[in-house]
Order: sequence, then structure tokens, then C-alpha cells
Amino acid sequence: PAKVAKLSFLLVRLVADEFIAVAVAAYATSLLYYLVVLGELAPTEPYVLSALFLAGLVILVSLGFRQYVKLQTQPRHRFLWNGLGVVVLAFSFLLSMLFLLKASDDYSRATFFFQLIVVAVAVLGVRAIGHAAIRSAIAAGGVEARRAVLIGNRDHCAKIEARLSERGVKAVRSFPFP
Repeated sequence: PAKVAKLSFLLVRLVADEFIAVAVAAYATSLLYYLVVLGELAPTEPYVLSALFLAGLVILVSLGFRQYVKLQTQPRHRFLWNGLGVVVLAFSFLLSMLFLLKASDDYSRATFFFQLIVVAVAVLGVRAIGHAAIRSAIAAGGVEARRAVLIGNRDHCAKIEARLSERGVKAVRSFPFP
């Protein structure tokens, strides 16, 4: 039999993938900007730290707004729009921190805006691929299903059971309505 994964493991992996994608996208964008526009190497420390800080912010805001809860039933477009909102909010936090810490001298405005665009695309890509992978794993029975007991008319229970199985919920048993 095929190995059945836990949904929580897949969600942790999706969060880790998003963190890595944001950090790599933010740092690669700063390197590319400096090489192409300025013809020199980017200062390493501020951009590595800001990339890691930004990736952490994106994940913290996502977790704070509970965006991974009920992912198996959440429509893809809502998950993607929420991802864009998280990126904008994380960048506003980053900009505020740069201003408050007076660290904005080392940080280029153009890099900031290029990072915003590239990180948004990275988050959308990771979320679209992750959402599709989780939904297809659920549909294929590769995710350990939640369980439900149905009570009511047998015909209605059969229809509801079919819809629940698409969402990764296994109907353990059904009982007639007393």
C-alpha cells in the first residue's frame, strides 16, 4: 500500500519551502540588482540579514493570520491573495524597521521594490504549487484523513460522504436518524 502522510507534515514542509523561497528570492534580487545596475557586488551583511528577516516576517505573519489552517478546504485563489497580503505587510514591517534602526543608508530603494515584486512572485509560486500538491495528495488518498460520523438519511449521507472524501475527510460510519 502507498504511504499515507500526515497533513501537518505537509503543511510544515510548505511553510519551510515558503521561508526558503522568500529568503533566496530576496537575496538573489539584491545581488542581481547590484551586479546589473551598479556593476559591483552587493554588501553581504545587510542583504543576507534582511532576506532572513523578511522570510521570517512572511512566515510569522502567515502563521499569525492562520493562513495554513484548513488549507485542504480553502480555495486556491484565497490562499494566493492572502499570500500577497502577507508579502505587502512583511515589506511594510521591513521598511519600518529599516527606518527606525536608521539602516536605510545601506539599503537601496530600487532593491526594495524589486525584492517586493520577486518575493511576491516567489510566494505565489510556492503557494500555488503547494496548494495543488496537497489537494492532489488528498484526492489520491495520500494524506491521512480526518474522520467523521454521519447521522441522517442514507441517501443524503452518501452524497455528503462523497463531498467529504474530496476534502480529505473519511466517513467512518453513518447512522440513521433516530
